[in-house]
Amino acid sequence: MPRTRHPKPPTIPLNTIAPLDLHLLKHLVELLTADVYSEEICSYLDEVGRSKSSRLRDKTKQSLIGAAMDKVFLRSAILFCVDVEAWERQISRVTEIGVAIYDPRGQEMALSPFIKTYHILIEENKHLKNGQFVPHHANNFNGGVSYVLKKNDATSLMQRLVNEYFNHPMPCLLVGHDVRGDIKWLKQLGVQIPDQVEVLDTQTLYSQTHGKQGNSLKNALRDIGQPYAFLHNAGNDAYFTVLLAMRLCDPQVRRMTYFDEDADETSQGRHINNSLDHNTSKTVEATVEGIMNNAVTLS
Repeated sequence: MPRTRHPKPPTIPLNTIAPLDLHLLKHLVELLTADVYSEEICSYLDEVGRSKSSRLRDKTKQSLIGAAMDKVFLRSAILFCVDVEAWERQISRVTEIGVAIYDPRGQEMALSPFIKTYHILIEENKHLKNGQFVPHHANNFNGGVSYVLKKNDATSLMQRLVNEYFNHPMPCLLVGHDVRGDIKWLKQLGVQIPDQVEVLDTQTLYSQTHGKQGNSLKNALRDIGQPYAFLHNAGNDAYFTVLLAMRLCDPQVRRMTYFDEDADETSQGRHINNSLDHNTSKTVEATVEGIMNNAVTLS
């Protein structure tokens, strides 16, 4: 279905704005801003429709990218990302849970997004270390504080966060890089998620233009020009996956990073060293109530 271009908004004389209620004026600005964002998506899709790339010209792929942009670039949905790390020698034993939440309410006009992050270390498995097959970065959370919880308490916290954000009038997207794996982990932990949950899979979105080969989180972040640090820490992975979703759904970022110029090729990246290696994290003992009451501000 062709996308509809909105007509340019009429010019409003300044002397007619002064009497308006401040709330109405704010709402008017938001509407006009949303119209500008929507026009930017239309312009981008027109451009890629004329691209030399067969993938970018594919109408099905354009539709998928456009639908994701409508949710993310237009700030019309909450982004809720979960990442789980497990012990490499027995992957049924969860060692970390990471959560990153972008709630656009109240920050639609923000130049830089505020993303809530949580990093949970499972107390029963805290002694289990990776390092042979995947890096061990459980103690390298970039967000600062990691919470140590028993597995049952971690499940309780996750359920309360899911209930808060997915049972809300504003749409909430479950974001993940291979989101099916995240859903599987949540169910294994005993977390109930809505049956008809809407997902945004950054791995699928990335693969629309760059193919399935080499579509790891690290490669996708590198190709879209997003610096990263200490991947394979659940909190960091969740945070960077939300940033990846934002950048993949931002027409201007895709242009400025020349992201789409690599379409039709397997991911070789541009060999930009975007990885950081500093550590400012700390670990504290915690309870579910302590986190919910003192560290979480839910609207």
